[in-house]
Amino acid sequence: MNPGTPRTPDDHSHQAQEELALLAAYFLSSARRLLQEPPYYALYRLMDGARRVLALYTDEGGNSPELASVRASLDDLMHQAPTEERDYAALLDDMCRQTATALQLPSPQTAATAPPP
Repeated sequence: MNPGTPRTPDDHSHQAQEELALLAAYFLSSARRLLQEPPYYALYRLMDGARRVLALYTDEGGNSPELASVRASLDDLMHQAPTEERDYAALLDDMCRQTATALQLPSPQTAATAPPP
């Protein structure tokens, strides 16, 4: 498809399906490679998987400041080499808290369509 060609809803759906299939392939190939890789690779592969899922969430219209913050943190980490000095437990705890907060808040679409109290 040419970049200047407008996408139809079917094109968008096909692209999302392709991204999900690629993500599944990424997880499967990562699982296989982890049998021979150092333990820190697992951490980075799982964080990259989460980053890719959040990218799909955004591409599909998801709009959560907390999840955007988690994705930004993951983007930053993906460009840094693993190090034993980094407190991964604290970083992941913080991202888990932000994600839990985002999942507890009503989505903007739900809040806009909810009946008045």
